Amino acid sequence: MGNIQLDLEKAKEAVHKKEFEAARLICIEALKENEARLSDRSAMKERLEILLMLTDICKNQDRLFDNINYLGQLVKGARAIGDHEMLAKGLIRTGFVFNKMGKRDRAMDKFNEAEEITWNLENKVQYGYVLAGKANIYWRTGENERAIKLAKDVLEIGLENNEYILTAGAANILSSAFFELADFDEALKAAKMSVATYRNQGNKSDLARALNNQGEIYKRMREYDRAIESYEMGMAVLESGTVKRFGYLYTNMSECQTRKGDLVGAEASLEKARQFLDGSEDRYAVACMWFATGLLAGAKGDVGKGVEWLEKAEKRMDELGVPYDLGNIRLELARLLMRSGREEAAAEMVVKATTALQKAGAKDLIKEASELTY
Repeated sequence: MGNIQLDLEKAKEAVHKKEFEAARLICIEALKENEARLSDRSAMKERLEILLMLTDICKNQDRLFDNINYLGQLVKGARAIGDHEMLAKGLIRTGFVFNKMGKRDRAMDKFNEAEEITWNLENKVQYGYVLAGKANIYWRTGENERAIKLAKDVLEIGLENNEYILTAGAANILSSAFFELADFDEALKAAKMSVATYRNQGNKSDLARALNNQGEIYKRMREYDRAIESYEMGMAVLESGTVKRFGYLYTNMSECQTRKGDLVGAEASLEKARQFLDGSEDRYAVACMWFATGLLAGAKGDVGKGVEWLEKAEKRMDELGVPYDLGNIRLELARLLMRSGREEAAAEMVVKATTALQKAGAKDLIKEASELTY
């Protein structure tokens, strides 16, 4: 028992140093040591601690499928010994990963079960994480008004309980939902709250995410230099081990550079994004990179290649069921199809873009789609 607790401390230290692979290997060895004593309840509780840490490590390494595997073991083990606190944590984390994978129904099932458990345990903070998970699903699926209402409840719980991750996370959801509704004043207000909260707590990885979200708002407002400044600030706070965050930032920077006509800079940023995201299990991030690739190809005059990449991104985003991004991709695809002389296909794509954008409530982009003529 002592050796495994020592292993857990070593793993925590490695995680703190961002040495995630070293931490993962320590935890795997600890699981092997733990195998022989699983008939002992205390050993089973130790196993759940190890599995919980492995889910943290997998999240940082962008190992979605490994994460689901460990979470499955965690939930099963917690049920077996009646550890409701650990069961709730496992269900909540599973919900977030399924949501990331685009499996919204399965994610919602996990959050619904966790909601009942956390309510019965009167654990307000864990209940807040359940609501945050649901709000995130509502935002992702275009139910932005519903997401805003729930995120405000999460924000209140976070502030009341001095739980900064809940507070900043709720602000992020509010920012994203208001962004899709084209309410940029409210979106920026929430984004800046998230940035300030993460910065005050020294959370560099999530600070970079919040700065990326802030940049997205400026990009939508066509303030590309301010957007790029936000992305650069995000990169500046990141440490070298945070691969996925760099991928998002460079992808979005490339899009901004393309839109402002800096095609050389856009190509350089896109190449860096590929280095971080090629082979990634984050299907959403990869689809965004494909979108940026198509946008740049079109700007360079290779319309055929641009259409090919945008069609690839459109198919992936349709599978993931993210209305705003899907509509945005379709809008750009319609423009390239028109440039290639495929007017009928372009007109059909405008209709499809409008349908997706209406679901997200993106009034400004709906207007842009209506103004396209063929």
